[in-house]
Amino acid sequence: MSRQFAIALAVVFLMSASFGQTSRNGEVSAHVSTKGGAKNKREHNTWTAEVVYKNGTKRYQLNKEVSFDVQFPSIYPADNGSCVVVNVFDGLVEFYDHRGSLIKTFRPFGKPTAEHEQVIKCSVAGDRVAALFSAPESANATLVMMTVEGEELWRASPKGKKAAEVFLSSNSKFVAAGSYTMAAQLVSVTQTFGEDGNELSTFSKAFRCADISNDGLIVFSDRNSITLASVSATQPMFAWNTKRKEDIVTAVKLVSNFVASSVENVSAESGIPMYHNPALIILNRKGNVVATQSLNGSSQKPSTLVASERDIILSSSTSATKVSLKSLKE
Repeated sequence: MSRQFAIALAVVFLMSASFGQTSRNGEVSAHVSTKGGAKNKREHNTWTAEVVYKNGTKRYQLNKEVSFDVQFPSIYPADNGSCVVVNVFDGLVEFYDHRGSLIKTFRPFGKPTAEHEQVIKCSVAGDRVAALFSAPESANATLVMMTVEGEELWRASPKGKKAAEVFLSSNSKFVAAGSYTMAAQLVSVTQTFGEDGNELSTFSKAFRCADISNDGLIVFSDRNSITLASVSATQPMFAWNTKRKEDIVTAVKLVSNFVASSVENVSAESGIPMYHNPALIILNRKGNVVATQSLNGSSQKPSTLVASERDIILSSSTSATKVSLKSLKE
């Protein structure tokens, strides 16, 4: 990505905004607000994250000044109140404890850099952090498992050159890493690894969103398909497709004996993605659709998919729908 293109992206996204990021079990949320408008190197934008427990108690606040031509940081909260902050363009991962004190920094590229083609992705579950990163000069992407205090446990080398996405199971025993290589054609892979970094399986598909059960089932999606498999399988249990390229899978979740997903019509005519008419689609473990609920409307943010002990709920910015687990037939 050129520096000019990166600055153009910054101009689009560095306006006042707010959003939230929730820990795996919902114990902690990071409420992020951004304020932009900087036009040159003498000016800065502002990034603020308030870390709050689910009972509404504010734990601490993090603040950063961000250069006009650099992305805002990303934050990944843990259920114990600690968090990981990723500064991609600076090549920096910061580990904060449950009081908001910086306890460790990790530079996956070895030194500070402003290279705009590098990638750092994280997934946090329990007391573990899975970090997947790549840079233009790297032969392959790198997967590193760490504690929430920043201690490295193991690392592995996925098959692709570029990092795509990473997802850690709730019990930290399994991790999925998506990577790709752009040569004569795009080659994408999704790989699963065990708790010691041993590779379990490889699937020749892209990886955009995923969920992994504690007993070793993985569901993952690229743009238009959903794949269900065992983390150690050589062949998937099923692969389901939306059939229309405009209908994109934006979330997947394993719920009991079913796969819940959100599918939305996505457009980007103005350069900013718009999500239209989200649908809750539930599949059984044979890949058959057993329930569908739809919402009307459009939003600049994708819908949210959550599950309780009784219901699967799809929410957009304007409405919500749910399906009872008791109503589903395997």
